[in-house]
Amino acid sequence: MRDYILRVPADMDLSQRTPLKNAVAALFGDRYEAGRPRYLFSPDPLVMDGPWVRVRACIGAAPEVARGLVAEAATPMLDAGRKIEAAAWVAMKARVFRKESDLKDRVLAGLARYRDVFAPAVDLADYSVDPDIGIARMERGRERFGRAYGRISFSGTITNEPALMALLTAGIGAAKAYGFGLVSIMNREDDLD
Repeated sequence: MRDYILRVPADMDLSQRTPLKNAVAALFGDRYEAGRPRYLFSPDPLVMDGPWVRVRACIGAAPEVARGLVAEAATPMLDAGRKIEAAAWVAMKARVFRKESDLKDRVLAGLARYRDVFAPAVDLADYSVDPDIGIARMERGRERFGRAYGRISFSGTITNEPALMALLTAGIGAAKAYGFGLVSIMNREDDLD
């Protein structure tokens, strides 16, 4: 697993996910290989300023065509016992076609349930869901639709490295092909306490 930083145009509207998906695919190619995701990508949920996205090569490394256009990002140490901070933009499975009065409550409740996804891999010290949600616009063929999404963040101590690695390479939630589900992770500065 390797993480890269890919610069995107500063004026790119990241709520319109199809252009972002196409920009990443132009460099990294098909997202799947033998049924496994080759890469995940997302506007970085830990470092949100700057016109760039994080691309995680789950299989192999960045292809030759992408070299020079991407920079390799630091890879955190994932040994059991290490303290980490992490965050992810997570999209909901249900599509949104119109404004729904209870949408925010449903999305926040759905995001809160992702705490259980990390429990087998991390002894969580803190888990939070940002109160703001968004609607990402997507296209598939002639169909246009939206998906609600939000940001989760957590900190804790790694207890099961293989389980955490599986989450980092598979991603979480829906719409991974549109830039959701990548769990951005970094070691905590107090790791050596």
